[in-house]
Amino acid sequence: MSPLVEEAEQTVERLKRGIKSRQQYRKSSERRKARAMSSFTEALQLRANVNDLPMACLEPVVKRATIKRNGLWYWRHDHRLRCESLYRMTQQQAQAIMSSIEAPIYSIVGSHGFPQLRDDPQDKYKLQQFSQVVIVGGHHCHLEQPDTVSNCIRAFISLERD
Repeated sequence: MSPLVEEAEQTVERLKRGIKSRQQYRKSSERRKARAMSSFTEALQLRANVNDLPMACLEPVVKRATIKRNGLWYWRHDHRLRCESLYRMTQQQAQAIMSSIEAPIYSIVGSHGFPQLRDDPQDKYKLQQFSQVVIVGGHHCHLEQPDTVSNCIRAFISLERD
């Protein structure tokens, strides 16, 4: 919903962890080969296990995230994305950015997703135009209930046109 924030006193430790994680990535990437999967179904099952979602929900995501080479399946994402962040904003910096957004903000969150996403961001970040809807589902409620999410978005867009 907003930039990740942390206290200014954590800046040096954050930077140290970020640099260390990148150093570890470089060392391990020299030794490690890309993980090969024997089938698309294996990749789908792995992702379903990690996200605790039915395979049918994740099929389009896994299709986009994998590539087949020489009869084996590989993830296409950049493994550096797993490195620690080098920087986080302070609450005040995030609030300055978020409160300056003039466009309407529409948030769709799952009822049992990350609770902090359902906290009152309008008050926390002094948002100018904000609305939120909570639908049944987890963090990936858009995969669990794509029709509900698309109907919510259509309703929001039609309100904006009026």
